[in-house]
Amino acid sequence: MAQAAVQVTLILRPDKIVFGGGVTSEEFLQKVRRDFAKILNNYVHVPALEQYITLPEIQDNGSATVGDFALAKRLLKE
Repeated sequence: MAQAAVQVTLILRPDKIVFGGGVTSEEFLQKVRRDFAKILNNYVHVPALEQYITLPEIQDNGSATVGDFALAKRLLKE
């Protein structure tokens, strides 16, 4: 995951990277952030890693539910 985050950072330069899903936890993200910092080795500037590599803002996989409703709404309008 850290390598994927580095690639996304170098190619797309996002403002934030959000890892979600049932197996992602804050403890897991701490390891990802640690490895990300080691791999990136200050090659490019990124915000503080706690704000840059994060969990979804909506708890308990709620982002997926909100996204599902947004997609359904779009389909209903078509």
